[in-house]
Amino acid sequence: MNRDRCRFARGISPLPKLEILLVLFLAPVSASFGSQTRTSSDRPFTVRDSIEMTTFSDPYMRSPEAKCKFSPDGKYFFVITTKGNLEHNQLQSALWLYSTEQVNVFLHGKNAVAPKPQLLWQDDAVPKAQQLDSYGSLITKAQWNPDSRSILFLAETGDGIRRLYSLNIRSRKILRLSTSNAEVEDFTESAGTVAYAVRSTTDGAVNSPSLDTSVSTVLTGRTLFNIFDPDHFPRDGSIYPSGDLWTRFQGRHILLNQTTESSAWHYPAAAMSLLHLALSPDGQRLIAAKPVSRIEESWSHFASRSSEFSFENLPRTEAREDRDFSWPWEYVYVDLKHNVSIPVVNAPNAWIAGYEDAVLATWSPDSSQVLLTNTFLPISNSDTMRQTIPCAVAVVTVAAQSIQCVAYTRAPQMRLTHASFGNDPNQIELSWTDTGTPVKEIYRVESGHWSLAGTATTSSVNSDSITVSIHQDLNQPPGLWTTDSHTGVSKELWNPNPQLATLELGHASVFHWRDASGYEWTAGLLKPHGYIPGRHYPLVIQTHGFEQHEFLVDGSYTTGFAAQSLAAAGIMVLQMEDRRDRHLKPVSEEATSFANGCAAAIRQLITDGLIDPSEVGIIGFSRASWYVETALEMYPKLFKAATIIDGIDQGYASYILLCPGLPSCKNDHLAVNGGPPLGKELFHWLAVAPSFHLNKIQAPLRIEAIRWFSILQEWEIYSSLYQQRKPVDLIYIPDGQHILQQPQQRFVSQQGNVDWFRFWLQGYEAPDPAKKDEYQRWEQLTDPIRVGIAKPAPHETK
Repeated sequence: MNRDRCRFARGISPLPKLEILLVLFLAPVSASFGSQTRTSSDRPFTVRDSIEMTTFSDPYMRSPEAKCKFSPDGKYFFVITTKGNLEHNQLQSALWLYSTEQVNVFLHGKNAVAPKPQLLWQDDAVPKAQQLDSYGSLITKAQWNPDSRSILFLAETGDGIRRLYSLNIRSRKILRLSTSNAEVEDFTESAGTVAYAVRSTTDGAVNSPSLDTSVSTVLTGRTLFNIFDPDHFPRDGSIYPSGDLWTRFQGRHILLNQTTESSAWHYPAAAMSLLHLALSPDGQRLIAAKPVSRIEESWSHFASRSSEFSFENLPRTEAREDRDFSWPWEYVYVDLKHNVSIPVVNAPNAWIAGYEDAVLATWSPDSSQVLLTNTFLPISNSDTMRQTIPCAVAVVTVAAQSIQCVAYTRAPQMRLTHASFGNDPNQIELSWTDTGTPVKEIYRVESGHWSLAGTATTSSVNSDSITVSIHQDLNQPPGLWTTDSHTGVSKELWNPNPQLATLELGHASVFHWRDASGYEWTAGLLKPHGYIPGRHYPLVIQTHGFEQHEFLVDGSYTTGFAAQSLAAAGIMVLQMEDRRDRHLKPVSEEATSFANGCAAAIRQLITDGLIDPSEVGIIGFSRASWYVETALEMYPKLFKAATIIDGIDQGYASYILLCPGLPSCKNDHLAVNGGPPLGKELFHWLAVAPSFHLNKIQAPLRIEAIRWFSILQEWEIYSSLYQQRKPVDLIYIPDGQHILQQPQQRFVSQQGNVDWFRFWLQGYEAPDPAKKDEYQRWEQLTDPIRVGIAKPAPHETK
């Protein structure tokens, strides 16, 4: 039915740095899948095709430098793949084994047929465990045992708990190594010793009384997360889980304790998401992390690149919740024989202060030294100015307890992505990157000092053998390729998705434009299949990141974005980057800078004769929801429809409801709005907070809330627009993760947005009886007098 489509909209914004780590597990959601049935070849790409596409989990296809992991003896390497099953709402993850010898014969011989891998193990389950990025896997963090006979990995089974297993590659015998039923977050193994961090099973139980266990309950100091969902958020002062650190040492399972206390050592939440535990090659010592016990006065000199964090503003007290994600942590050295730990550096890790260099710890082959990254160093009387910025790579000599900085951070120009010892403990290889080609450097120690010895053109690791990695590009689906490190000869080893060659895919290219400030933006422009020059197409702008050499299938995330499915429906898609210099500018400019860049992109696409200026939509997810809401208010006439998903808008309601007890949330809101919403600062909030300007929004707005607290985040904007009688639709996914993983949850979000934008931008309603109620609801969002009859979009008549 064709309606004279109205223009309304609104927007919302994302969680301030809480965005990627919210742990939510979604219950099955009923949905119509009938319209996505497979037919013959050369058909349009669908959301189902994206969900059921095989993805590479290890090497992870979204990590540009990821390579397959060879066994220590070089005879084998493994690959992990994952694909979805929409009907059963499951993921299927598989662990495959390749023979290096067979791959070598294929690469250098005349045999044109690639060797096939052996299936070692397969896991089918509804995904529930937390994922930090799209295209998650049931099998994670796999690594070889040093004896080359077995592979250690985490596997999520039907109960949603990740456990640690060892799999013998010959007998296929699988052995569970973790004793606790708690979720294993990270592990490492060396010389028969295993260390692993699990989600704390004792986390804050006495601090989280139920609301209905007594006549009254004291709620002072608790967060809404803790009050209404203490099972997921047991601590009063944090929405992040801490961990218990276990070892299997000399045949015994040991819960590690702090140096001077008998209580369990809770592993800090921030480190659980960043730092890989590191056992020494002899299995006797461990590098881990713990929250700092106090803030030293000298730390006020440390330079922060984060608008949300400053050492000067942290209380110098030991009575701090050690599980708070915003609390600094430090590297610690653990003597496993005596179960004691001491700080390695006596200074905090720098990630919390906004430095994005890799966070890792690596032992030298002889266990005499440890390489640490992204850490501040203690400030001494000499060279004080230099020591205010983090050391990107430091080397600690264990016996002498001395530390030397090999290279200081190069932020914001470059980011350290990896660092490791070579086979010679006197050599270190560093990998840096900006937005261009990675830079590799070799450092050597001479007379006790580390200095740059040269630039590496290839990795010093496995430089005498083949490498196996993912090859892909904007229009090239990921494939597994093998390369000769010496000659550069490459061959495709495995194309896991041959069916994509029979589907109609849009063509993507890199698109550049400048806004009024002169900033040059970069995005991916996806044109519909069968694009006709001169035709003006509807446009949907997707936000929150763009990778120039990644196959553009969905977008930056699997929550909401559906680039190829929109293109298959005749809609052009612009996948916008996050502005590269956003961390260098005041956070108060972040959303308006995006809005101006978005408006400039639309103008450029109109000038280029590519789009219909009256048919433009936009999607914001997480922090980019704030950007989209701002754009809808600053440029209300540019947008015909919009979606925001699981974000906050730095508004008054989110500040009042969600920020008590969460310093990162509070600091972000105050930085954006110029202080607290009280007294003189209240007038500033009224001027800049998007939630006070929702009357400006004209485009119909779809809001997706994931878990109960997301309803609170979205309620202010939904309630305001609803009471203004503007078209707004609120969709609730009760138990989903921030980055949706379950196939049916992805379908609800991604297909829901395809339907939404086709409805408003093309006047199209699919001939699917199961969607009748959805279309009737959207019809009712408009002025009833203007409701008419919809007709198919032009390309649907073929």
